[in-house]
Amino acid sequence: MLKDEDGVLTGPMATALEAEFGVSARIAPQDYIMNALIWVMKDVGVAFRHYIEDGRANALAVKAVLEKFDGARLAAASAPLSLLDFASGYGRVGRHLSKLMPAAFYTAMDIHPTAVSFNRDTLGLDTILSHNEPELVVSDRTFDYVVALSFFSHVRRALFDKWLQALHRLMKPGGMLIFTAHGRESHDATMPDVAIDADGYGMMKTSEQFDLSTDYYVQAITYEPFVVAAIKRIKGLELVAVEPASWWGHQDMYVVRCVEEASPSAWQRAAMRISGSVRYFAGRARRTLGRFVKSATGKSQPETPPPSI
Repeated sequence: MLKDEDGVLTGPMATALEAEFGVSARIAPQDYIMNALIWVMKDVGVAFRHYIEDGRANALAVKAVLEKFDGARLAAASAPLSLLDFASGYGRVGRHLSKLMPAAFYTAMDIHPTAVSFNRDTLGLDTILSHNEPELVVSDRTFDYVVALSFFSHVRRALFDKWLQALHRLMKPGGMLIFTAHGRESHDATMPDVAIDADGYGMMKTSEQFDLSTDYYVQAITYEPFVVAAIKRIKGLELVAVEPASWWGHQDMYVVRCVEEASPSAWQRAAMRISGSVRYFAGRARRTLGRFVKSATGKSQPETPPPSI
């Protein structure tokens, strides 16, 4: 939890930052990034400005990437496109991105219920709750753009393909995924002692988010050949570009296109089977009731629409 005994985060500095950047400067007490910045910088005010300023810089960078690789579609869109900020945290980037890209309706998705409620109720953002199991990440919508900044830098090897598949299921055909990961530069600069296997993967079993288990969340190093091979294994995804060490001066950025709609997950297939069974038995029950009413009264039962599932 944040320690701000002097009220810097809610005082005149917050008002000044809101005026300067045109976004809310409200900070959630549980925001692990702000907590980490305060711990590293030893000054709440310096950390506060960096949080807001760097959030805008990241939003501008996302906008620039989308314009670079999909600018024609953005410019020609007659209706708003859709953008999902996956693993959005407490809106550090989202509070800016939602305003900087009016051509793309913004949605934040995060695993923390407190982040979802903060983004929705305090920042006024559209939100979806995520899950720590990739197959259980579901949405009733798909998106033109999915952005996952520094998410794959924390994914275990065994879950890497599954998370790519999960994000693929959130994409519209023709949509684009932008994600960053710790590559060679990150390895050399931040975790030089981590051993890398022959495929280009290494990890430290540690988490700066104390509420997330290292069964799911670690510090991962993924060299470009490892990531490219993973993308190639996912039917329907196509690598567009790799820009090594282009994010935060050390993380690699990947741009991926959805060229074919994703297949439903096993969980989704099971849910569809259950839904179909419910509809089938509901239909049988209506027909049986109709025959009973007709035999008892000589009148047919009025048609009623099937229940919503």
